[in-house]
Amino acid sequence: MVCIHDNPKHHPRLGKRERELFIADNSVTYRHDVETKIIPWRDILTSFPVYAILVGSFCRNWIVAMLITQQPQYFEEVFHMTTAEIGFLSAVPHVLMAAVVIMGGVVVDNLISRKVCSTTVARKLSETIGFGVEAVCVMAIVFVEDWKAAFLLLCVGVGFSGLAISGYQVNPLDLAPKFASVVTGLARTGLLGAILSTLTAYFARNMVSDADVPMAWKRLFIVAAFIHFAGVLFYAVFASGKRQPWSGSPSSTSVATTHPITCHYDGYDETTRLLRRPVNHRRSHVLVSDLDEYGSTTRFLNTI
Repeated sequence: MVCIHDNPKHHPRLGKRERELFIADNSVTYRHDVETKIIPWRDILTSFPVYAILVGSFCRNWIVAMLITQQPQYFEEVFHMTTAEIGFLSAVPHVLMAAVVIMGGVVVDNLISRKVCSTTVARKLSETIGFGVEAVCVMAIVFVEDWKAAFLLLCVGVGFSGLAISGYQVNPLDLAPKFASVVTGLARTGLLGAILSTLTAYFARNMVSDADVPMAWKRLFIVAAFIHFAGVLFYAVFASGKRQPWSGSPSSTSVATTHPITCHYDGYDETTRLLRRPVNHRRSHVLVSDLDEYGSTTRFLNTI
């Protein structure tokens, strides 16, 4: 009730630069309220960049669910460790990931703002390094027999995965700032990955004898690694950091006459009828430069 406002432009603690960005994005849209109610569902649901975000979310939820729910059990059953030891080993990789999420956002924003690379390249690079390194580490765990090596691989893999947050998770704002909430909501269906990961781990572990437990864990890590590799490939091919044609603003403008226009001469019926109609003018102009985006958004959205 205290922190939420109906319109970002009316927020009392909105910075000057942020306020100017909101105003600039909506300054040419006089029928903004009407236009924002029209969600281009067909374009969104047929957009490959949107599906790239969804795949990234699916992969992320798969590995996170597996590590959070199954990692303690893995150290207990494979390496026969105590609860106290397991608690420490399970927490460290995620602490490292949290640090990488913040630092990764700063690095990616600097790469974009300094024009070292485009937004598209920055997003793909973040996803590829983050999930790619994690997939390699998860696959390597299959071949280690020492808990120290497994712990080190988890620290490296989970830590680097934080960099991927600067890829798919902030990508909706690149594609369509006006419909970022819609795209983000669709991406939340990636939670299906967490459900499937948990079910897969449950059946894979409980349907084997105690002697086959280590092999069951290896199969789980192999499946998780291949899912991550597939996600990296899909995102690298189909992801984009450019504003999409269906984003609505500022690639399209809507102008309406607010007052009827009258004429005072004979025979003006057709002219008056046309002038009184709301005039909608749309430009099929799509932003070419990846830099025509909102400011340093990665650092902020990485914390969400």
